[in-house]
Amino acid sequence: MPDNLRAINEHLQSRLRQDNRETVPAVEAAQWLADAGLLPNSRSRPGLPLRRLLRANRIFGQEQVPPRSGGRWLVRRLPPVTGYHAHIYYDETSRADAAVVREEIAAYFSVRLGRWRDQPVGPHPQAMYQVAFAPEEFAKIVPWLMVHRRGLTVLIHPETGEAVGDHDERALWMGRKLRLRLRVLR
Repeated sequence: MPDNLRAINEHLQSRLRQDNRETVPAVEAAQWLADAGLLPNSRSRPGLPLRRLLRANRIFGQEQVPPRSGGRWLVRRLPPVTGYHAHIYYDETSRADAAVVREEIAAYFSVRLGRWRDQPVGPHPQAMYQVAFAPEEFAKIVPWLMVHRRGLTVLIHPETGEAVGDHDERALWMGRKLRLRLRVLR
């Protein structure tokens, strides 16, 4: 594996945004990387070095269409993350713990606290409150929640403008994973 995977991924995503494209075939993406001096291409089998990275699941936004052996590899543009939400779930017996977590989050971090939702709302199947924060706060808040969540279930998801994907495939759970009502987001 090349040691410049971060540069390879950043270049592919940057080029997709620059060209205003949703996807690029692997062979074309491989040429972008070769032209940028990031990943030499194979003369006899164009795209092979990049396909090896795709098969190893090392490229952001990778997709195989159809999703099986022999499918065509694509690199998909990832939506930009403009912020994050943490949803802190509670019930009558854990509301006091949720209040302590809420007070500490407000004291230690730069966040916007949502109101207490004592009934299910939107896709959320039980009582919760939302904590909105900037991408710069992620590396501070998430590790803190891992240690200080007081046994509460926490959902963390990005804000990309794609609500279903944000709450489903791009979500991070701490504690018991809840079944969200995603159909309300469609």
